[in-house]
Amino acid sequence: RGDRYGAYISRLSLLSPRVSREKFLLSPYHRYRTLQEPPYGGRVLPRSRDVRGDSSFLYYIPLATYTKIVALYIVMKMYYIANFRMPTERAHGIQVAKMCEAFIEAGVDVTLVVPRRTTDNRSLREFYGLRVDVPKAELFVFDWYTKGRMLYRVSSFSFMVSSFFYLWFRRHEKNSIVYTIDADNWSYAQLPFLRTPYFSEMHGDKPRTLVNRLFFRRVSGVITINRLIKKSLHDLFSYPEEDIIVEHDAVDGAHFVPMSRLDARKMLELPQEIKLVLYIGRILAWKGLEILPEA
Repeated sequence: RGDRYGAYISRLSLLSPRVSREKFLLSPYHRYRTLQEPPYGGRVLPRSRDVRGDSSFLYYIPLATYTKIVALYIVMKMYYIANFRMPTERAHGIQVAKMCEAFIEAGVDVTLVVPRRTTDNRSLREFYGLRVDVPKAELFVFDWYTKGRMLYRVSSFSFMVSSFFYLWFRRHEKNSIVYTIDADNWSYAQLPFLRTPYFSEMHGDKPRTLVNRLFFRRVSGVITINRLIKKSLHDLFSYPEEDIIVEHDAVDGAHFVPMSRLDARKMLELPQEIKLVLYIGRILAWKGLEILPEA
């Protein structure tokens, strides 16, 4: 918070999680117990104390300088790990591509890390109609994903190994994080053994297995698509609720522009007087489509 001339900084959590907090105003020189001259042309307000232990710590930073600081530290390197064929005609490919697009437009340096599989040769931008280019790293795997359950696991395990070493050799990069999606265990089971902060997007609850317990013990933050998943993860793994963000699945307003029901039915040449139910997706038991006739 602040005014038109500057910003008051009392908490550093807004500046990129655990990646940059140790690099921003936390050196021994900047741990003020008495009034000293702060960096960046700012000033310490009275009653300022230790940065690490006292929430009353407060800086006043000139706005122009504060903007530069935030811009510097909020720009990070993100490795988005997904055990998917990309591009793909499946819906999860659209979700991953649009997430990468949103991250890039927010100023994040994103690299999408996926298995090297036989797929469409077009770029992600061309295939999905994105507004930006999405850098992609394709890693070696045994491309046997469609040849039965056992060979699928072998292929996925090869991706887990390849992605582990890919990230291991980049673990010392400054301001780098790993972001993954819970498509399967193969996309995230290796992450607790790295030294890079990692975050996971969860689309469902998880069984209390050894792999998942280790994963949630070391994950830096979790993003869930609804509050039920958040509550389930908190109850099963005792993961702090304050480290779980709920972000529902979104719609890109540039592609889907709201219009009236009358105009939409007229455009699709549908009758105006009847009630319609629209479902998009696969017909699977766990999707609960059996309730439609009852509804």
